[in-house]
Amino acid sequence: MGEGGEFDVGPSAKPGDVVSEELERLAERLRNVAAQLHDSDLAEDRVEELAREAAELAAQAGSEAEAALRDSAGGTNE
Repeated sequence: MGEGGEFDVGPSAKPGDVVSEELERLAERLRNVAAQLHDSDLAEDRVEELAREAAELAAQAGSEAEAALRDSAGGTNE
């Protein structure tokens, strides 16, 4: 994790890191959701909606990261 608790993916990734376009897209969306959640004026139902979306995105990102690691290791086991 980088400073502020964000994951080191996307443009901040170092050369040689395995980061797919899909993982970069998911990370960007998670950053967007997190920024929206910082708004203290959000209605409770919107907060719940964003929290659900964040959980789904995090699960997708985890799966994508696992697949990228398997691919980089040359493995195809699922």
